[in-house]
Amino acid sequence: MTAPVSNVFEFTLKLRNQLENLFANFDGSKAHATKLKAQVVITAEKLSTLSSDNRGILLALAFRPSPSISPSTHHAFCCAAVLSKLSLQQRYHHHFFIELVSAALTMRLGLDINKQDLSNTIYQRKRLTPVQKKHYGLYPLHSANYLNKARLVSNNAIYATLQHQELLDGSGYPNKLSGHRISQSGQLLSLINKFVELVTPRHQRAPFSLMQSLSYLARRPHLYSSTLLAQLTRCVTTPAIGMATSISATSFGVIESLDHLNGQVTVQRFDLIEKEYQQASASQELQCNGNDSLQVVPVEITDKKLYQLISDQELVTIADNSVSISRLKPASSLTDLLEALAVRSPEHEVIAQQISALPLLGDKLINTLYRQYPERQFNNSFHALQMVGFKQSRPLLSLLALRSQLNHFKFPALATLEYKIDTLLSVIKQIGEFTQEALPNQLMMFALLNLAPLYLDKRVHQTNLPAKIDIDKVQILQAASLLGLNASPKQFQIINTLARLWEGDKSIRQILTLENDLSKTKNRLAHELVQSYQLALLITHQCFHGLELAHQGVEAQVASISRRLKISAKELDNLSQLTLETGAYCPLG
Repeated sequence: MTAPVSNVFEFTLKLRNQLENLFANFDGSKAHATKLKAQVVITAEKLSTLSSDNRGILLALAFRPSPSISPSTHHAFCCAAVLSKLSLQQRYHHHFFIELVSAALTMRLGLDINKQDLSNTIYQRKRLTPVQKKHYGLYPLHSANYLNKARLVSNNAIYATLQHQELLDGSGYPNKLSGHRISQSGQLLSLINKFVELVTPRHQRAPFSLMQSLSYLARRPHLYSSTLLAQLTRCVTTPAIGMATSISATSFGVIESLDHLNGQVTVQRFDLIEKEYQQASASQELQCNGNDSLQVVPVEITDKKLYQLISDQELVTIADNSVSISRLKPASSLTDLLEALAVRSPEHEVIAQQISALPLLGDKLINTLYRQYPERQFNNSFHALQMVGFKQSRPLLSLLALRSQLNHFKFPALATLEYKIDTLLSVIKQIGEFTQEALPNQLMMFALLNLAPLYLDKRVHQTNLPAKIDIDKVQILQAASLLGLNASPKQFQIINTLARLWEGDKSIRQILTLENDLSKTKNRLAHELVQSYQLALLITHQCFHGLELAHQGVEAQVASISRRLKISAKELDNLSQLTLETGAYCPLG
């Protein structure tokens, strides 16, 4: 029985070797496709569980070429290792991470199917035959077609694979896409693919250094996203155990440990003496003075020697909570503050201390109020609470905090989702001018609780959202309709869990428990909340999807809601016009 892997070095080599066993003899057959699919899933999931320091070590080791590893495996593994570290840095959602790594591992399969053997030809820097040139220009399409036929990865991963050689100015291939027509995933894979090509050695050509590679990309902003390049630069130039740092023209140090607090690294020094690197007798501490000196450990230092230096780096795994509702639980300090705001006679001194202990939330509160009331001045976060009123500030703080936690993890559809939620919350706040019981902040919090399940819906992460939505094919009064989807079976389960955590008003929690069914309650506050939310949904659909409020399927609902909220036809028209004129309903690429 194989002993379990206990350190990062062994983990990295084992994972890379497993990929090599598949890529080295890959022939595109159904049997190989089945094995590859399983290995891609295993690799992506294992990478997603590594701690931040472990990912840095894995990346440092992945950059080192090995004579026992084929060029195709080396490239695929390097791309996956970069994405592993970058995803944690940028807080990519788990679904998005799996999609990207799956694409990175398989996007160059098209180089070698149809027996073209382009990976080795490119590595050996041989001249391509006319047939090979034609195949090379279409290989992303061949990769995508194969992945689709074999059902190896998700549709979004296939879409990204098809775009990984596209460039911003339209000079890429196979479809010569440009600018925002290239998806975020496609732009990211294009950048990382080129970066790995540069840092990878070729036959009789030394690899570019990390800084040379980044400089090459920085000089081409017309080809690669400057924003993504800045993120990549931070990712690969952050010191990590297993990387090397230059000490002088003839010496370098392998990083053995990091002192993040004092900005120091402990290195094992190697000096070039008579054309060979000699290991110094003792380790030394160095100050991290910029990242220009960071480099991959030279191949002259054997894997055995490197293993001796970093073998004590244990494998540390972390739990992924991006798909868990437990991550949306308010912190105990925030819960105490919300409870203090809800009592009949709030204690000012206690509240002042509690809000001062939450500086980020306090800043969000002040910034929100500045946008709403630009002529007002707020001395501090407690003063802002007083100006809003404790009763109104409770749902506002809940709204700001929950929203921050909902959008903590990034995924491609997040921008679209946020634009639509911004619009809906703005609309429902305006509707609050017509309600007798429901306060504006209560309305917005009620709406957010109904919208929150969208952030956790797997379909939102793994589906290319339609640009146009067929209103007749969705449940128009459900939150999922904003993204062209129908409600998830777990929708109200998630809503009720969040309501128990965030909503202090029992009557509001009750109507959510009743799944917004007004036939089961006569509570006036409940009716105003649900009707306002439904009207805000319809107006948001009008803004984004061209829904006519006189549409046969919704005209009666709009008239009924307007009558109960005492909104005249002119006032409704003004509300719609204001939303259309001020809503940022077209996310720009």
